[in-house]
Amino acid sequence: AENHELFFSWESRKVRLLSEMSRWEADLISLVECDHYDDFFEPRMASIGFDGVFKKRPRPNLHDGCAIFWRRGVFTLLASQGMEFVDRVEPTSGKVYKDRCGLLALLQHCSGRRLIFISTHLARNPEDNTQTKQRAKQTAQLMKGLTDFANFHGACHEPAILAGDLNTTNIRQIADIARTVFDLCNQRAHPFVFSAHAPRSLPTSVTTSRRMCIDYLFIQSSLEVVDQDPMESLAED
Repeated sequence: AENHELFFSWESRKVRLLSEMSRWEADLISLVECDHYDDFFEPRMASIGFDGVFKKRPRPNLHDGCAIFWRRGVFTLLASQGMEFVDRVEPTSGKVYKDRCGLLALLQHCSGRRLIFISTHLARNPEDNTQTKQRAKQTAQLMKGLTDFANFHGACHEPAILAGDLNTTNIRQIADIARTVFDLCNQRAHPFVFSAHAPRSLPTSVTTSRRMCIDYLFIQSSLEVVDQDPMESLAED
């Protein structure tokens, strides 16, 4: 109980979360499983120079979702769109089941260049291979959403960055399935779908039962990683 209050209670974590984001001096930030957006993150991030948008996940009894923040004066928001992933539809009743979401933002850099920044959180339990199909389905919907969003705003040639908790150790498999869906449907996709890659990362989730990378930053091949801060090696304790 003492450790829980020290490390996991909201009152103790919220200050450290804000401090950590301030320390890295980022211009773009993606938060997933983000609750307390209205009463904490939005006003506190505004106080340190960030504007943001938020999309709540569709499950009615939960309040978390995806948030994107950008540094004021560096980026300007041109458009944003939240989307909800359809996991299945009941054949007889037509009831739609949705649990996860994605958030897209078209941003203009102070240099005049534009980019699309994506935040998402896919189906849970990375250890469960039966969830791979669900995560691939959600990824395909997200890429369709990206393509439609970019076309609508005349941004199909603007590069994209995706950041989020994808809850998988086999990201190549999920990406390949999503790409195959576009090939089979003979649909034109945003170039990100076929050219995105993820810089190497140390494990991002370490517990007594697992040690794996499930959180990713994907960038389009037209963008270049010129520097990368070293990640801390997470320990079980």
